[in-house]
Amino acid sequence: MHFCSIQTSLRTLLFVANWQSWVKNQVRALEQAANPKQETAARRRLTEIGSPALPQLIPLLNSRSDEVVLRAIGAMEAIGDPAAVDPLLPHLSDRRYSVRARAARALGRLGDPRARLALMRALKDREPEVRRAAREALGEMKGR
Repeated sequence: MHFCSIQTSLRTLLFVANWQSWVKNQVRALEQAANPKQETAARRRLTEIGSPALPQLIPLLNSRSDEVVLRAIGAMEAIGDPAAVDPLLPHLSDRRYSVRARAARALGRLGDPRARLALMRALKDREPEVRRAAREALGEMKGR
């Protein structure tokens, strides 16, 4: 192997490591945002990163903090990758109605047909906000 090839490989590894670290920092910024302005900025950066941010966002869905879970769902929705559907589906059954409603809205905007059946079940949720979100999500999916 030539020295130039080794050097190029090392640069690539450093780039990937720095990229992954930067993505983690953006997810941490979303998680720890102290105000709406910080939250919006972090979500915007994560949206710009796109799909590569999803694996870092998924663990936030298991946070004990309602706010962190809601932020993660919002970021996944903003990214718009259908790969977010499977991690979001279980949250239609979350114990917190705000999380169920937010997940329904996100799934509707993602528009993936895999969410249709779960959203139909959410139409029978005990909370009116969740039923409304599921109805709107299904309507949004129908328009696609």
